[in-house]
Amino acid sequence: MKFNTDKCRLYKFEVNSKNYAIPILGSYQVSDVEEAENIRLTNEKKPVILEVGQDQLTHKAYYLSRELEKSGIHTAFFAGDRFGLGKENVEKEKLDWISMGNSSLKNWRTFRAAVKKYRPMLIEMFLGMKTFDIVYYVIYAKLKRIPIVVKCRGGEILNWEKHRIHRKMANSFALRNANIVLLRELYMPKFFVRYKIAPLSHCFLFHNHVPVSEQLEKGDELAPKILYLNTLKAFRNPMKMLDIAEELVHRNIDFKIDVVGMTDKSLNSYDVPIIEERFRAGIEERGLSQYFELHKFTNNTEFYFRNAPIFLLPTDLVFCNHSLLEGMSHGCVPIMEGGDGADLIAEDGVSGFILDGNVSEYADKIELLLKDKDLQQKMGRNAHQKIWNDFNTNTQAKKVLSLYCRELWS
Repeated sequence: MKFNTDKCRLYKFEVNSKNYAIPILGSYQVSDVEEAENIRLTNEKKPVILEVGQDQLTHKAYYLSRELEKSGIHTAFFAGDRFGLGKENVEKEKLDWISMGNSSLKNWRTFRAAVKKYRPMLIEMFLGMKTFDIVYYVIYAKLKRIPIVVKCRGGEILNWEKHRIHRKMANSFALRNANIVLLRELYMPKFFVRYKIAPLSHCFLFHNHVPVSEQLEKGDELAPKILYLNTLKAFRNPMKMLDIAEELVHRNIDFKIDVVGMTDKSLNSYDVPIIEERFRAGIEERGLSQYFELHKFTNNTEFYFRNAPIFLLPTDLVFCNHSLLEGMSHGCVPIMEGGDGADLIAEDGVSGFILDGNVSEYADKIELLLKDKDLQQKMGRNAHQKIWNDFNTNTQAKKVLSLYCRELWS
């Protein structure tokens, strides 16, 4: 498929001294969205997207579909519920959810029934499923001539070298047979080239986004809370929080760190259970229990964002962390590691702080924000405005709809 990429800015990168580029969907021109919607409305097929393969329907899993619903595009979710949070959201948001179980044969029958029921105009697919399931869904969609969009969100590409051969073959099969591939992270197109995963000819960089209100609602007098809202994975350097906490204690700073995202051994990838156990033990060994509060994943993340002035993210992979965007949209000032597109999300010293990993420097910025309330509030407003301008789900929904209409449904 040949895309009209003159409607996009390009993300340019280099691998082995060769230059490459892929279009950035966030820059896709939408001046002709009305024309694109006319294409959709005159199409004989029922305007339904069947989304396949989410492991859980947390609130961020349906941001985009909720916006597309406003344009008359309905999404049905064929998804799992790993942490048990999905059912709550299904009931609350009245989502059209088809439960994905552990039996491949049952899932295949359910998938065929869903295709027959909805006659989808498009199948959006994630690659965290069993390998045989991925291959089956792709082949069935191709036989039914249903366009496929594969959404890459992380580990399926990041851990390519560690994948077993059957996982590599299944993922590559899906990516090569998709009509469009949407890549969330900056490293992904580089990996596509380096490991020859799939051609870039049908790939777009489509970064994360969040719904955001135009006006920021945040209290003036907040407790000295520092928020870390993510799973404890090695590349996020969670143990550095203990070093930062020790430095703040040494400086006699009043603070509390909320860690939201403990899985309690319900997530086995990325060595998360080992890291969580080490993290808990480190808190006890260093006598930091009074400075940390550990919480499981929750659907009520807004509570933590609204009550924390600072969002901490000492990760190696910054672009484009979903919780970081959510925190900034709620006026949290991010303090994060440099590199990997951090400067595309926040302007250092204006809408956040971008550091080189030095623990003392982290403590400096936290101390500054906790002591200077005016600066804290000003930078929080700037962070919110950055998300409103560049990472707004409403805007991104219009762009992805325009892409689908032009390239898949016209």
